[in-house]
Amino acid sequence: MTGNGVRLSSALSLCHSLGLNRNPLPWDIPQEEKHLRMKVWWSLLLHDRWSSLTYGTPPHIRRSQYDVPLPIPEYLSDWEYNREANSVFIELMNLTDVLDHCLEHVYNIRVETQGPARNLELDLNKWVDSLTGDIRKIIIRGSNLDIPGSSNLRLAYLATRLLLRRIDLDKERQAPDANPEETANRTMEARRTAEDIVVLIQELDDAQLGDFWLPVAAFTFSSTVTFLIRCALETEQASGLAQSASLRMASDFLEALKSHQNAGWDLADICLAQHSEVIEKLLNSPPPGQNADANVEQHFMHDMAFVDDMFPSIWDTLQSI
Repeated sequence: MTGNGVRLSSALSLCHSLGLNRNPLPWDIPQEEKHLRMKVWWSLLLHDRWSSLTYGTPPHIRRSQYDVPLPIPEYLSDWEYNREANSVFIELMNLTDVLDHCLEHVYNIRVETQGPARNLELDLNKWVDSLTGDIRKIIIRGSNLDIPGSSNLRLAYLATRLLLRRIDLDKERQAPDANPEETANRTMEARRTAEDIVVLIQELDDAQLGDFWLPVAAFTFSSTVTFLIRCALETEQASGLAQSASLRMASDFLEALKSHQNAGWDLADICLAQHSEVIEKLLNSPPPGQNADANVEQHFMHDMAFVDDMFPSIWDTLQSI
């Protein structure tokens, strides 16, 4: 994570020095160079936003510091040759723009009192409502995943939706007049989004595993399992963790990742290394009222601390909203 952050920061500094953050369309330079400059900027913007979400650190690029337009077919010189893949890329960039507003909310330290708060859920719903054709089916139904980049796009959408569900859940928990029933409803909504991520990964085939994926998707899997673990510990512990629906869902998720790992899909490695042993211990924990072995309990607490250490920033930030 540290190395990736340093390399991304260096690349962005170089981009600023070359003026890649400025809109080149009015310039008197060849059309190919204009498109190349914009493609480089879009790529860095894409990695900056999604790295911010998964690493739990504020993005390097601020909206006020660039005026490069978002991609449209006219800016992609190979549009006719890769129409479907380019359509996915365009919508991934549009979704990344929606994510940027979410990140501004998450990492905002100074609470602004002027004007109404931005409706982040509405931003996401407007983006979904703007979709047409096969791209809409990818997002709404989770179908048409044979289109290049479509599986990554659907995962990115679900990760953004899960972020919004967690924001709403934490707001409800911290409200002075928090309603237990509303909190439970928010928890179930967030868990259903996490389940959509689990189902997506379970249904991937070999062709989709070999498709384009953002590298930071590996951390999306880990944060999803972490959320399911917290759901189990906070809402289902009374009935016994071995019977927890959230932990069973997390266990099924790890099984799917393990099968994909056997097929050479290295995005599964981080999540399996971090959570396999933890989930196994939780599922084998004794029922309520029975004393657990002291050594097992001590080791379990150490593992949970390890999970928190891997994802402190995003969780702590959401808790402080």
